[in-house]
Amino acid sequence: MNKVKMGIIGLGIGKWHLDSFKQTKNAEVVALCDANEERLKKIGAEAGITKLYATIGALLRNKDIAAVSVCLQNYLHAKVAVAAMRAGKHVLCEKPLAASVKDARKIVQAEKETGKRCMVAMKFRFTPEAHYIAGELKNGAFGEVYYGYTHYLRPLGGIPIGAGNWFMNKSKSGGGALIDNGVHLLDINWYLMGCPKPVSAFGST
Repeated sequence: MNKVKMGIIGLGIGKWHLDSFKQTKNAEVVALCDANEERLKKIGAEAGITKLYATIGALLRNKDIAAVSVCLQNYLHAKVAVAAMRAGKHVLCEKPLAASVKDARKIVQAEKETGKRCMVAMKFRFTPEAHYIAGELKNGAFGEVYYGYTHYLRPLGGIPIGAGNWFMNKSKSGGGALIDNGVHLLDINWYLMGCPKPVSAFGST
């Protein structure tokens, strides 16, 4: 199986993606993009990656890249994910998918129009615990699952590396704790229940 050639856009949280891709045999990061030239060169040198881009457009024009990780501020996810799919790339998008429902729908529409895929980085689905529970559910160990509950506690602060001031700015982040960590917990709960089709939803912040 040929390795999927990847590009990473945004080297704050994107540095975590780079470290993770090193652990798989199925993908190879061949290009990096970041507006911070010093950080771009430093991480590129450390990883032995020579295809370094200061602009997203330049990276997307690289025909060798089959897929990209979008690791930018939340409000940029939709714009960049759509541009990447229209450039012929599959997308792994950091959560949340977008900063608004309107932008999320643009990504879904671009998928339909381009035939490319955009996957949200819901990493909790791939933990050993999730695999085990999913297997037990599939084998009927819990019977019919009709109710799920989740909660999450974490210390105040701890802004992700490279996030800077945008992380605390609602116009750029799209929200607070729910859109940041809550999406992970809601997703793993929904996933382990078999991804039932939503009938209604209510949220309060």
